[in-house]
Amino acid sequence: MSENSPEMRVADLWISEVRLPSPVCALLVFIENGIAVVSRHALTVDDRGPCIGVGAALGADDAAMLGAMLNGQEAETHTLYPPELLALSRSRMTWVAPAQLRPMWFRFGTGAPKRLQ
Repeated sequence: MSENSPEMRVADLWISEVRLPSPVCALLVFIENGIAVVSRHALTVDDRGPCIGVGAALGADDAAMLGAMLNGQEAETHTLYPPELLALSRSRMTWVAPAQLRPMWFRFGTGAPKRLQ
């Protein structure tokens, strides 16, 4: 096959069109006496090249989810929450509290806050 054959041009075009994603973090696994700890590190690039940042340990649920994903299984996590907790996400929490009279603070205009019963 010559360098100018259609197959070669298609292969060159395909390889030139592939855009690999840039890594954003690294997971390091430390094992000591049968205990494994996984840490997540941010990856950055500066004038010296790629750098690995300071690590933060993954929680037990995160490590279990990662292990299940790597083994091709669906991760199961079990967490018990109090009955007052209505919703929970990474950025929000909603709960219910029994009804009662509570003081409220208001600011009217530019004056000092006032407590109302």
